[in-house]
Amino acid sequence: MAKSTSETRYTQSQVDVKLMTEKLTNIEKKVIEIDRKLEAEYVTKDQQAIVKSDLMFLQRTVYGLVGLIITAVVGGAITFFINAPK
Repeated sequence: MAKSTSETRYTQSQVDVKLMTEKLTNIEKKVIEIDRKLEAEYVTKDQQAIVKSDLMFLQRTVYGLVGLIITAVVGGAITFFINAPK
């Protein structure tokens, strides 16, 4: 009995090329995933500098207002004790 087989035989170099292609495809997918993650979750130094400068302005404004309020309260207390009837 003669077997009629249509087996395809590959050379070692063909197998190696196929494996390298699969590895490169996997690497490309991971790089694309990392790129998406970087764009979605991280900010650039320029964006960080803008946020930092806005935060510094807000911080200085709040500190100034709190200092003004404390000065007014302390000044009012001193004035009250100086002018208090004796």
